[in-house]
Amino acid sequence: MPRSEFIVRVEWDDEAGVWYVSDSDLPGLVAEAETVDALREKVIARAPELAELNRHLIDWEPDEDIPVHLMVERLDRIRVPS
Repeated sequence: MPRSEFIVRVEWDDEAGVWYVSDSDLPGLVAEAETVDALREKVIARAPELAELNRHLIDWEPDEDIPVHLMVERLDRIRVPS
C-alpha cells in the first residue's frame, strides 16, 4: 500500500545502552544511537535515500515533504514502598 508518511518505532535496549529502530514503515531503516536526538538525526539523514529506493511503495512526489513520526517507547519499573 502506498505511504504518504512514515512511522518509526524506537525502543531502549537496556543491555546495549542504546536507542534503536525496532520497527518502521520505511523498508531498510536500521539505526541505533545513545540518545533519542542522535537517533532522530540518523533516521532523518537516511530516510530520503531509503524513500527513493522504495519509491514503488510510497505515494509521494519528488521534492515533497514526507512526515516521519518517531514513536519512542521505554519501559521503566518502580517499586511502591509498603
